[in-house]
Amino acid sequence: MKKNTGTLYDAVTNERILSATIEDFLIKEAEGGATVTISMVIELLKIIKSRLNMGQEIIMERTGTILTRETFNAYLIKHFSGYICGEVLD
Repeated sequence: MKKNTGTLYDAVTNERILSATIEDFLIKEAEGGATVTISMVIELLKIIKSRLNMGQEIIMERTGTILTRETFNAYLIKHFSGYICGEVLD
């Protein structure tokens, strides 16, 4: 799935509810994307982490997960590789 980079960054930076399309993109590309794409997924997840650290909640439409500072680590571990988790949580 091709996704406009500007749209991804805009949504991850500003939206309270991240669409199923964006969540699917993050998970799918993290599993089998090119190195450049995996780097972008890590960057997007770091933006989400930053928002959560500011006290915001983000709802993941596909899974229904409500991300908070407290639930983010479990979400990462469930959906992403150890490498990506290490990069985002570092």
